[in-house]
Amino acid sequence: MSLTPKEAEIVRKWIADNATAGPHESSGGHLVAEDVEKHSLKHIYCLGVRPNTFGRIDIVNEATGDVLLTDWSRTEQTGWLHWEIQPNKLWPERVTIRLTVGPVDELAPSEPAGTVFIISSALIDKAMLDKFESAVSFEKNPFSLATEKFGMFTYQVETASDLTLRIKSSRSGTTAFEKNEFNLRAGKNAVRWDFGPQPLEKGDYSARFRFRAHDARAFQPDYVILLRAM
Repeated sequence: MSLTPKEAEIVRKWIADNATAGPHESSGGHLVAEDVEKHSLKHIYCLGVRPNTFGRIDIVNEATGDVLLTDWSRTEQTGWLHWEIQPNKLWPERVTIRLTVGPVDELAPSEPAGTVFIISSALIDKAMLDKFESAVSFEKNPFSLATEKFGMFTYQVETASDLTLRIKSSRSGTTAFEKNEFNLRAGKNAVRWDFGPQPLEKGDYSARFRFRAHDARAFQPDYVILLRAM
């Protein structure tokens, strides 16, 4: 992928930030998906909700912290960024994916909460991406830790499935919420999250939707939604 001079400068800035502050400290929104099976990692999609959204993925060895792959993508209008992944046979069986996303224009507002990224074992066509985009909604996002530590997600299910929803701090990895849902029907579904009285840090949280399709042959990608605590 060829980068414009402005994009190349942002890449250099991100690398410089990460060299001293770590992968969760650079500018933009941050989402993390842990324990991703290598064989299911063929495509990654991210919804850019502003024009000129610029995204970076890091695929990381969970055991050692080594970065196995870094790549960038950009969308000129609102829409989906896309990475096609070819896992190396030397990668471990399970990896962590870190996504950093923000506007190309550094003067623009930072990428708002509401970003979602999809982890897929197969190519997803535009019609299905449009269906995901229309189904996913984010009540109380960003939210205030002082007054409203709860909200609702709506999301798309392609085939009858069970769901594990786990919300973690993108910075520290601390689990803030976990819930299981069973016997979900295909179509639009909803789930309520609630952080309760526990003390939490401000910043980005990654809401990981992990599905178990009842029919192992059916297609049901996992995805991660960005929550931002103010």
